[in-house]
Amino acid sequence: MSDSSDLEKVQDQKNWIERIVTGIILGAIVIAATLGHPILITSLIILVFILSLYEANASLKAVGFPLPVGIVLITGVLMLVGALIGGMSSMLAILGIGIILLFIYCSLDKDHQVRVNKLYSGALVLIWIPFLLSFLVILSNTSMGRLKVLYGIFVVVFGDIGAMIVGKFLGVHKMSKISPGKTWEGLAGSFLFSIIVSYIYAFSVFHTEITGPFNNTFKFWAPAVFAIIITILGTLGDLAESLIKREAGVKDMGNALAGHGGFLDRIDSTLFAAPAIYYLLLII
Repeated sequence: MSDSSDLEKVQDQKNWIERIVTGIILGAIVIAATLGHPILITSLIILVFILSLYEANASLKAVGFPLPVGIVLITGVLMLVGALIGGMSSMLAILGIGIILLFIYCSLDKDHQVRVNKLYSGALVLIWIPFLLSFLVILSNTSMGRLKVLYGIFVVVFGDIGAMIVGKFLGVHKMSKISPGKTWEGLAGSFLFSIIVSYIYAFSVFHTEITGPFNNTFKFWAPAVFAIIITILGTLGDLAESLIKREAGVKDMGNALAGHGGFLDRIDSTLFAAPAIYYLLLII
C-alpha cells in the first residue's frame, strides 16, 4: 500500500514538472509570436487550428461523427487568413461559402445518417475552432491589438492555473458531472488569479492611470469585470470540450503536449473567451 502511494506521489510530481516545463515553452512561443507582426500570430493560430482539427476529428469519429476534414481544413485556414487581411466581413463571407460547400459535399454521400453526421460535425468544428480563433486574429490587427491579445490570453491562462492549484489543494465540492475534476473551490481560485493578473497587466503593460486597453473609458473596476467575464466563458469552454471527451470516452483530446494533453485541451478555454476578449476591449 505504501509502495503504491509513493509511486502515485512520484508520478504526480512528474506530471507537475511536465506541466510547468511545457507551459513555459508554450508561453515563450505565444509571447514571441504575439509581440511580433500580426502575420506571426496568424501563422501560429493557423498551426494550432490544424493540429486541433485532427484531434477533434479523432474524438468525433469515435462517437460516429466523422469530419469532412478537407473542406473544414481549407475553409478554416482561409477564414483565419481572411480575418487578417479583410477583418470580420471577409472571415464571415468565407465561413458562409464554406458552409454551403459543406452542404453540397455531404449531400453526395449515399448514407443519410452519414450525411447528417458529417454536416453536423463539420459545421460544429468550423464555428468552434477557426471562427472563434478569428476574433484574436482581428483584434491583433487593431491599435495596440497584439498587447490586447496577449492580455486576454494571460487572463485565461492564469485563470486556468488558479483553478488547477486551488482545486488540487482545496477542492472539495464538485462542480459538474461533465468534468468530475472541476470544483467550486477551483473556480474561485480561477477568479482570484485572473483578476490579480488582469490588474497587474492593465496597469503595468498599458501604464494605465485613467485610460488604457479599455477604449479611453477605463474605470478602476474594468480589469475585474474583464477577468470575471473571461473566466466564466473560459470555464464554459472547458466544460464544452469535456462533454465531447466524455462522449468519446477519452481523458484528453491528444497527447502532443506533455502534462497538458492535446492542443484542444490547451485552448478550450481561450476559444469561448475569444469573442469576449475582442468585444470587451473595444467597448469597456
